[in-house]
Amino acid sequence: MELMDSGCLTEILDFFEIYQLEEKHIARIAIEVIKALNHMHSMHCIHRDIKSDNVLLNSKGEVKLADFGFSCQLTKEKQKRSSVIGTPYWMPPELISGDEYDTKIDIWSTGIMIMEMSEGEPPYMDFPPLRALFFISTKGVPPLQCPEKWSSEMQDFLYSCLATEPAGRPSTSQLLSHPFANHVCSQEDIASVLEQVSGFRDSDVSVNK
Repeated sequence: MELMDSGCLTEILDFFEIYQLEEKHIARIAIEVIKALNHMHSMHCIHRDIKSDNVLLNSKGEVKLADFGFSCQLTKEKQKRSSVIGTPYWMPPELISGDEYDTKIDIWSTGIMIMEMSEGEPPYMDFPPLRALFFISTKGVPPLQCPEKWSSEMQDFLYSCLATEPAGRPSTSQLLSHPFANHVCSQEDIASVLEQVSGFRDSDVSVNK
């Protein structure tokens, strides 16, 4: 396996109080994850655990999707699943409710991950998992706290991923052709972000200070 020497996306978000990703960085990471999902979904495979912990980066600025332990395969005989599995704060309403679901659950979780990158953590993180699941299934997710910080293209991309009804969510191929995909930064820009975050670690900067 290749070495992703910069760890996972969560390690960047841990410094959210002193360093926030710009929209171009969020776009790059989100689109790279969508590319990975596009490949998986083309083979009728669902990841089922999209979140920052499972997005790995390296010092070259490459972004990779990881941890396929919850993944499942769809077949002609079984085109949907109903087992409840994943990480609570990133779960879509249909999975929480025990309804049958398909690859669109990964699109929802990607939307939650975009909110995580934008605001430092997913919605309802201040609540216990069961309470958060109740809110997601009954209220959906709240809008971005500071919408003026983000372009209309990013907000459209995000909220389309977070459509309550799975049929209302776009496919990975549709997301890859969305205008937000034009906002991506270069791989070198991501490498620069990782270098800055590494500097925080080396200088023992604490988000609690």
